[in-house]
Amino acid sequence: MTDFNNAVVSNIKVQMKKHHTKQIEMANLLGVSKSMMSRILKGNRRVRIDELHRIADYYHIQSEDLMRSPAASYDEVMRIFMERVRSDAAREALRTADELADMTVFHANVRKGEKAVPGYEGCKDGFDF
Repeated sequence: MTDFNNAVVSNIKVQMKKHHTKQIEMANLLGVSKSMMSRILKGNRRVRIDELHRIADYYHIQSEDLMRSPAASYDEVMRIFMERVRSDAAREALRTADELADMTVFHANVRKGEKAVPGYEGCKDGFDF
């Protein structure tokens, strides 16, 4: 599957999950068999431009939204990055650096009178300054 087709299929799946659309419903919308829809969703058959427009209309979104590269979540990016870090010491150093960055943002926001970083309650070891 090409990167572009992969992005399109991924975005279609996101919309299907978000709107609780079954594969058979999508097949009926596109006028294809359930097995053909399966091939499309597995990336074995490219989505045609007319199908792309029908899907976008169905979900009341722009066709371009289905063609964008899906943004990876922060947690997903961190998981992939951390899998590539080989030593436990390096992993621990990165976790410490991440906590220090959170503390820096937290304190900068407190000084400005803004809300703190969501989910960050201050330093865990009692050395909050």
